Amino acid sequence: MRQRRVRLSAAVLAGLTVAAVAHAQAPPPTSLRVDVLAIDRDGRPVYGLGADDFELREKGRVQKVVDARFVAPTDAPRTTVFVVDDIGMSFQSAAFVREALTKYTDEQMRADDQVTVIRTYSTYSGIDTEHKLSTDKKALREEVAKVHYNPLERGPRRSAYDVRYDVSMRASLECLRAVVRDVGKVSGRKSVVFFSDGLHGVMDPFVDPAVRVPLEEITAEANRASVVIYTVDARGLPSAFSAGWYTPRRQAEHAALHMLAKETGGLFLWNTDVASALGRVMLGEGGYYVLSCEPSASPARAPVEIEVKVKRTGIKARTRTEVYPDPSAS
Repeated sequence: MRQRRVRLSAAVLAGLTVAAVAHAQAPPPTSLRVDVLAIDRDGRPVYGLGADDFELREKGRVQKVVDARFVAPTDAPRTTVFVVDDIGMSFQSAAFVREALTKYTDEQMRADDQVTVIRTYSTYSGIDTEHKLSTDKKALREEVAKVHYNPLERGPRRSAYDVRYDVSMRASLECLRAVVRDVGKVSGRKSVVFFSDGLHGVMDPFVDPAVRVPLEEITAEANRASVVIYTVDARGLPSAFSAGWYTPRRQAEHAALHMLAKETGGLFLWNTDVASALGRVMLGEGGYYVLSCEPSASPARAPVEIEVKVKRTGIKARTRTEVYPDPSAS
């Protein structure tokens, strides 16, 4: 299997850091920071919260939140990479994703949104390995138009020893990891939206090394770099009694997608039309809080298990399950 590195333009990466740095104030000395979404019942971001409104636990132990700074889209542009897993996407799913991205471009994309579209097959096969984050709607429409059915798509797993399926699945994960690695160079919070028909290991992905190991590597890199991964079942809303209805096979295909989202503070969206799912993602990414806490007792560079709650009724906190202490802030 050939591994391809997805490279985001260095000039664009440098430019994206300016807005975030210019509007950010120096946080108090601390070695533990985490980006958090505070969402109401309708999925909209909640403004005006302070440090006392949050409760953060590190390995079950309450850590004092000393500062909570809200970062609005006007403070730093939203950075989003849409990854379309066309290595394993059906004709219908490709159409759903193309329609959803077109609607986002025409109706939901903000003037300063920095976005790009990456297709796993074209990247893995070497057709297109250079991608640029851009605010240009015309350029984005051109990328969206390239999303189409791949006749070499992997389809469903045919047996427990389906080598072709396993190779293509690992190629999809390698492409996703490259995206996370490169977009992680941008300052602030970043979002990756992964559209897929599912990733089905022989065993549960928490057990099967062929699936579990790359997933753990991806989530670790995402959590180090404040990258949130949203996963969307590109098959949309199936009709009752159809082959796509919730079956044990589909449950297995969902396990990896659910893990990616849960571990990085995103959402896994399924059994809903793809355009609505993407709209929900972008609605929630309307601003986030950066919590600064008392110095962590964990050694530098070691992952710290956390849990964040909002004390106010009707508001839910959504964040990653692990963060990495920042030695430079001690």
